[in-house]
Amino acid sequence: MTALPDWLSEADRRFFEFAASELTQFAAAHDLRTEPWFKDVPLWALHFRHPLGGVGQIVVGPKGGEASLTASWWRDDFASETRYLTRELGPVQAPATEAAFKSALEDVYRSVRSLKEDALLPHKMPKGTWHKHFSPQTFSEWERSLPKGRT
Repeated sequence: MTALPDWLSEADRRFFEFAASELTQFAAAHDLRTEPWFKDVPLWALHFRHPLGGVGQIVVGPKGGEASLTASWWRDDFASETRYLTRELGPVQAPATEAAFKSALEDVYRSVRSLKEDALLPHKMPKGTWHKHFSPQTFSEWERSLPKGRT
């Protein structure tokens, strides 16, 4: 299990003592990349290459003693500085019990993987956001490094 950071509240610590092993097992079973403490907050993100290209993401964290799951899919066009992004799926609340949590993870994962092209909406990034920090090649390396995910 990933070590729990000192900055977690007691409630968040209890949640992740339960959820970390479940998320790790789920990610291994579906070939997903885990990012514990996503953006340095009490959230875990699971990433994978979406079957239609781009990145699928599930973000999991505690909310009111339950698990809160949200998901999205995006595909980036570096040249036009446009992110094609789905509306967020969720949040889905699930009791922090093994069966309910696993079922909610499966449902959200299936939902984000099944999204189709017409779900993507264009969002222009501020001019230069990507071009200042990345080349076209390095920009796409992160996506290419993600596992494909499996059902």
